[in-house]
Amino acid sequence: MSATVERLRAPVADGDRAALLALETAVEARPLGWAALGAEAGWDDGCLLVLRGADGGLGGFASARLLAGTAHVLRCTVAPEHRRRGHGRALLAGLLAWADAAGADAVTLEVRTGNAAARALYAGAGFAEVGRRRRYYADGEDAVLMTRPAG
Repeated sequence: MSATVERLRAPVADGDRAALLALETAVEARPLGWAALGAEAGWDDGCLLVLRGADGGLGGFASARLLAGTAHVLRCTVAPEHRRRGHGRALLAGLLAWADAAGADAVTLEVRTGNAAARALYAGAGFAEVGRRRRYYADGEDAVLMTRPAG
């Protein structure tokens, strides 16, 4: 998939809305509904990025929000069939550029303890493991808390 990263803003087109919901449902055990996902496109203090293929379809998305000077990554999701092609790295780079432009002093995120690929992606982007959130996920898995100073 030849793809570009672009920022979505409200109002989100119906086709993008459907694609975001389908992707969220495909990759999350407890997917968010449109009320939560759609709100991210309208935040003045947030960013919703999509990975758009040459065909116009969405292969991933990422979001973050600036809270008390720190950018917090909420999602960084790539469709399973598009993984291991640098798309997660491209989405994360877009979020980090947004965070830097927004004046964030740091960027934080949580990632599943067992998600070695994501943890390696984040470490490669300068994130360090700084703690754990016990039983953070609905299935009881712990989260690793990671942070990166401003770029």
